[in-house]
Amino acid sequence: MKKLLNRAMAEGFPVEIIYMKKHEFSKRTILVSDIKNGYVKAFCFQKQQVRLFKVDSILAVFPIKKRMHSAHHA
Repeated sequence: MKKLLNRAMAEGFPVEIIYMKKHEFSKRTILVSDIKNGYVKAFCFQKQQVRLFKVDSILAVFPIKKRMHSAHHA
């Protein structure tokens, strides 16, 4: 999971995360800009702003499917 987050940050591609906050699950698409002190700093596409996500609260990370990328290039 951390490996994929680091790769996403280094290569600049968005990922989808399953995040738990206050006993609720949330699915977010993010663009990672920094990882330090147990937090991921990322642009959240749902909220349209930079957010901090606690690494320990990220339950899963998935690369974004390629067909979503192709929509931006069409």
